[in-house]
Amino acid sequence: MFRFDPFLKQQFSLPNESYLPLHASFEDYRPWVSNAVLFPEKLIQVHKYISGSRVSSHSLEQYRSTYLRSFLQAVRTHRDAHSTSISQKPLVGVHVFFPSLVHTHLHGSLTDYLSSLSQLFSSRTDPLVLADTPEQYTLVSSHLLERGVIDDVVFTQSNKGYLLDGEKNYSPLAAFGGYESLCFSQFLSSQQGSVSLKKEFIFDVNSENNLFFPYR
Repeated sequence: MFRFDPFLKQQFSLPNESYLPLHASFEDYRPWVSNAVLFPEKLIQVHKYISGSRVSSHSLEQYRSTYLRSFLQAVRTHRDAHSTSISQKPLVGVHVFFPSLVHTHLHGSLTDYLSSLSQLFSSRTDPLVLADTPEQYTLVSSHLLERGVIDDVVFTQSNKGYLLDGEKNYSPLAAFGGYESLCFSQFLSSQQGSVSLKKEFIFDVNSENNLFFPYR
């Protein structure tokens, strides 16, 4: 049975729910979010089935059904209501909670990673934006956005780092995140212009040498 990473809940003060700490605003979409977390590799096939066409980079086709269109609108409405106006280049974290949410076999070995992430969030002096999937937004970053721990969220495809159509395109001061060979590089390629990386916090689930580098 799926068990949400207890250290993730503790470190970021998430609701103490035994299954998924789903934000109350998205309770109507619990079945979809649960499946998105439990079976992430199957999501793209589900999207293709729903849309009846191939899902392309940056496309909203994956949310064409009435149910998923309503879901996407709900997360964007919540995000817009709680985001902060940003006038300078932000730090951008890409899919930073994906390892804890999806790779349950890593629970217990991610404490240093999550502690470092929490430290970065609390000690930063620059605006902080997370690039997150709409599904995972309902579990962690929505709570953090409401509390002002982060300043804004931009949404990517559910299994890729490409921004969804209509999302803000920030020019990051520095970027960090997970899956350097996939989501992270895809996110950078979707940015307008070049991205200057001062220092990176890269998590690769296939590597045993994940290091945290302060961005200052």
